[in-house]
Amino acid sequence: MEITFDKSTGTVTECDKTVTEATIPAEIDGTAVKQIGQNAFSGCRELATVKLPEGLTRIANGAFDYTKITAISVPATVTYTDYYAFARAESLEDINVAEGNNTYCSKDGVVFDKDMTMLKRYPPGKVCDKYTVPSGVTRIYEGAFSYSKNASEI
Repeated sequence: MEITFDKSTGTVTECDKTVTEATIPAEIDGTAVKQIGQNAFSGCRELATVKLPEGLTRIANGAFDYTKITAISVPATVTYTDYYAFARAESLEDINVAEGNNTYCSKDGVVFDKDMTMLKRYPPGKVCDKYTVPSGVTRIYEGAFSYSKNASEI
């Protein structure tokens, strides 16, 4: 796998568009990987598997657009995920947040804030005719259901 990395910011900025799986290391050339940059994997149409490292703190807008990933695990160290980071990953059915994350949590592959009062991201490829928002959720983040074609009733 070939990726482009900005050492000054610790950001993965781009990858080889033919990649089918990606394991992002915790460090590249001695520099900690802190961010997956805007559109970094966008257009990697054959990308089906991604492993993100502990230590990662940000996942930017469009990071995984137009990929074939079906599930992704968000490390406990991630404190910011743009709500469009996975929006156009149309095969994505599950976003699982690691236990110990102080910002986010997940339930049944859907991402919430840590207190489960705000639904942050419903995976666009999740197959579910009717989704019931858990009790206690008082807000749904703008764009949380964007590009979700399989949830016909919420």
